[in-house]
Order: sequence, then C-alpha cells, then structure tokens
Amino acid sequence: MNVAFFGSSQNSLTVLKALRQAAFNIKLVVTAPPRPVGRKQILTKTPPHTFAEENGTPVFAPEKLDKQFLQKFQATSLDVCIVADYARLIPKEVLDHPKHGCLNLHPSLLPKYCGSSPAEAAILNGDKVTGLSIIQMDEKFDHGPIVAQFEEEIYNNDTSETLYQRLFSAGAKVLITILSAWVEGRIVPKDQNHPQATYAKRLTRDDGFIPWPLLRKATQGEAFNPEQLNPRLRQVWEDSEQKGEANKFSPGATARQTAWLAKQKKGYVRSRTLATKKISVGRAEFLERAIRAFYPWPGIWTIISSKSGKKRLKILSAHLEKWKMENGKWKMRLALDQVQLEGKTPQKFEENVLRR
Repeated sequence: MNVAFFGSSQNSLTVLKALRQAAFNIKLVVTAPPRPVGRKQILTKTPPHTFAEENGTPVFAPEKLDKQFLQKFQATSLDVCIVADYARLIPKEVLDHPKHGCLNLHPSLLPKYCGSSPAEAAILNGDKVTGLSIIQMDEKFDHGPIVAQFEEEIYNNDTSETLYQRLFSAGAKVLITILSAWVEGRIVPKDQNHPQATYAKRLTRDDGFIPWPLLRKATQGEAFNPEQLNPRLRQVWEDSEQKGEANKFSPGATARQTAWLAKQKKGYVRSRTLATKKISVGRAEFLERAIRAFYPWPGIWTIISSKSGKKRLKILSAHLEKWKMENGKWKMRLALDQVQLEGKTPQKFEENVLRR
C-alpha cells in the first residue's frame, strides 16, 4: 500500500512513526516549510520533515499547494493519503489523486469542535469526554464523512498538550487497524450531522490575556466580573451561562427575574435594577480550565506593574484550593504554581515576583 503523509507537528510525527512501524510504504511526506524558532530565530524543520529525511523518505515542504507542487505530487502512484495536524486546506486536485482518497485524523468527536483548537475548546468548556474522528476528506475543513471515531476521557489535570498527545497516539493505533479495510472497501463512511456542528476557531496570542486584577480576585477566592475577560474567553463564559452552568448569586448580582424575586423576599437583593441586568459572577474554576486549555499556546498571560515598569507575566500552571465553606459547599480559589516573568526563566509563584 503506497501512502502519502501530510503533517507538520510533533503529534503528526506520532502518526507517521506508527505508519512506518506497521510497515506501510510511505512514498512521500508533505509538511510545512522550515520556520524560525526560539529567541535566536533558528530556521527549524518540522518533526515529520526531520524524521522523513532520517529514513530516506522524499519530503515536500511547499509554502503553497500550487500547480508546481501538484505536478510533483501526481507523479507518484498512491493508494491513500493520511493527514494529521497539517493545518492547511488541501485542494480537490490533491484529494482526488490517491486511489482511495485522503483520511484525516481530527481530535474531536465531529461534528463537535470543527476547527483548529478542538482540545482547547473541550477543556475550556469543562467537557468530561472528547475523542478523535477519522474522516474521509472533502474540500471543506473537517467536513467529510466519518470512517472511525472513538471517545477519550479528559482528566482533571489535562492540558491541551497532554490531551492532544493521548488522542493522536490512540488515533494512530486505530488508523493502523482500519487502513487495510478502508482501502479494500470494507468500511462505509457515515455522513456527519452538519446542523449540529460547533466550531473551535484558531487561537491568537490575545486570547490568552487576562487582566491581573481579575486573576488576583480569583487567587483570593473572590468573584469577578466576566465582562472583563477578553472576547474569546467571554464568549465561552456566556455560552456556558446560557446552558445554566455559570449563573450564581452574590449579594449584589443575580441572574433571573424570578430568582431575584425569591431572593428579595429573603432580603438579599435590594435593587430591582441589578436584577434586570443579568450580571453573572465569575468563578476560579473557569480560569483554572483556561490555564490548562491554553497551555502551551497561546498561554494565559497578564500585565503586572513592577519596579522596572509594566511586565508580562505568563501563568504556566495553577490548581484549585478549597478556600472556605459557603452554604454547605466549599468555595474554591485559584492557586498559581509556575509563572514566568518577562525576560526570566519559569519559577514557582511567590508574592515577591510582583515586586521585581
């Protein structure tokens, strides 16, 4: 079986290695071109690129999948193409060339979380389970029919990094078991339920910003106003609020008119104006999930004032701690673990970090 492989990340390499170890004939590897990496901006090849060269496999690393690339690609006889974390739209001319089309490994239970950040979305939304889908590719992102699909538990300490690693590792094993059956025509793909599709858009660095006063409140076990979150995080919060997961009462904030009336009878709420504004109260649990979901990219970061001026502070890891008992339930606070001050190496969080 002649296989072409498309992929550009360390997770892609997991799948490529599994295919090679299973003795599939990797005819060529297509990957992103070398990019500058690190502070010194050293031009670096992708992990699949390096692995392919080490094993004598032809490598294409085009900036664009243009006519010049297509001519080279179509000159190779292929049975199937495997795509894993390539992160580019592949044109129809490429998809149609292999005899049995192209299969893509997407780390979500499609049609849920189409797009480029599905594991981040699953953790941020507090999902307990996600999964991986192997689909037959068409001209749209994450749109084709499902060839195979499995579930994977999300652990309480998962970051997007650890979750992706587990999903692609398990996905590679599933791919190897079904690939021959697919080429032999023994698998009938199932169309996705497209009206139920949800989307996890590409993350930007700004999506990781949280104002320090808001973070500070969470570390002190205090509620915060979600309207101070950046647009990406605020949208996730509002979506969860619509599901009834985020609404909470505080002495000065309430969520629904009927609930406000009930609280008013008990003397908790004195202002009818506050009740009609639907003010929600933030929780430390949401920020803890955000820190795990956005690790390592784009990372949760903030700006603090120090002796030498304003500096960026990255929040690398954190955990939840029981803070105090309220109405028979423990109120949680956010405890920062590892941070990295601009221009410094990662370190354990201490209060004196804020005074440097």
